[in-house]
Amino acid sequence: MMNVINYTALQLIFTRGSELKTLKKIKMIGASMAVCGLATMATAGTTVIDFESFDLSGFTFLDVGSPLVFNQPGVDVSIIQGGSLRVYDLFLFGSDPATTGQALLDSGPGFMNPDGTDIQFSTPVSDFSLRAGDFGSDIDSPLRIEAFDAGGLSLGVAMADWDQNQFPPFVTLSLNVDGISRIHYSSGGSFPSSTFIDDL
Repeated sequence: MMNVINYTALQLIFTRGSELKTLKKIKMIGASMAVCGLATMATAGTTVIDFESFDLSGFTFLDVGSPLVFNQPGVDVSIIQGGSLRVYDLFLFGSDPATTGQALLDSGPGFMNPDGTDIQFSTPVSDFSLRAGDFGSDIDSPLRIEAFDAGGLSLGVAMADWDQNQFPPFVTLSLNVDGISRIHYSSGGSFPSSTFIDDL
C-alpha cells in the first residue's frame, strides 16, 4: 500500500547528503504519528507525508496494514508495526473539539505493543523528529526514539515524559544525526507503545 499524502501532525524531518532541508511548521492539534517530511539533494523543497488522505468514512479508525510504505523522491519510508497499524480520527477518539486531524497508533491486544514501531528508510537520512503523545488516563513515560545506521549501530536516543494527566498538544522528539537507516519508536507505562505519533 503506497500513499503520497499531505501535511499534518509526529514530525519527521530529515535530509539526504550535505544539503539540509527543514520541515516547515504545521498546524497540528491532537494525538498522533504521522507526518513524514523529507528532503533530498534532488529536490528544492521538502516533501511531507501525513495520514490526512486516509478515508475513515466516519469511523474512529482504519486498519492500514504493515508495512505502510510512502514512496517519495529519493527515499522510500516504511512503517513497520509491532502491534497493529491504525489511522485514527483524533476528535472521535479524544472527544475534544480542539483536537482534530488524523494520526497513527501502533497497538496490539489490550492496547499494548511491547515491540514498539520501526520506521525504515531505503536511503540514509538525517535530522529526524516526530510528535507523540496520548489523551491522559495512564502514564506513558518515556516517549522514546532511537536512531540506527545501516549496520544496526545506535546513533542516538531522544526521550520525553508523558504523565497520566497530560493531553495534546504532543511533545516533539528529535535527533540531529546523519546516516539514519531506521528509527525505533516506543513508549512506556502499563500499556507500552499505546501512544499516537504524527509529523514524521
